[in-house]
Amino acid sequence: MNKTRFFPFLLALVTTILISCSKDEEPPCKDIEPLGLLETQISDNTIYDGKSTSYLKLEEGPIGINSYVLDDLCLIRASIGMLVNSTLERQTFVKVVPNQLNTPTFSFFQVEEDAILGKWDIIENEDNWIELEEITDEIIKGRFQATILVAENQNQFYTLNDTLRFDNVYFEAPFDEFNMP
Repeated sequence: MNKTRFFPFLLALVTTILISCSKDEEPPCKDIEPLGLLETQISDNTIYDGKSTSYLKLEEGPIGINSYVLDDLCLIRASIGMLVNSTLERQTFVKVVPNQLNTPTFSFFQVEEDAILGKWDIIENEDNWIELEEITDEIIKGRFQATILVAENQNQFYTLNDTLRFDNVYFEAPFDEFNMP
């Protein structure tokens, strides 16, 4: 066999062996510490595990609480957004109305690679509420309950159930200046 023909073959073989024997790299999000706490079962086969849950106080207005489910590559797969008043009294969620910041709202999205796969809205005749137990400059703690239904005419590719339930869910949301994972 000609040496010039054999060398590329040998190089390819050695490279393949070295790559297959090298240790697999850890996913970038494996060692990231969770921010906040929000975990609950939302359907028979789906657990919402918000590894990034935080709050932001809007200037002279409500509190925004955001929670994100992140995959191994730190990409957002689902998100919750809650806009609530700064009070320890129980507040009732209503459907999101654009530019209305003074009523408690709840929104849920399923996301893949920066594309929204599905949006869910509050079912208004259900018992949907939030109750903040502690509000400080560092953290907000509380519970909420929401029953949501996939929104009409906005979802073509969602894979979750049409109806999702968050039942008396406890959460902790530390202050996060940027409020993003």
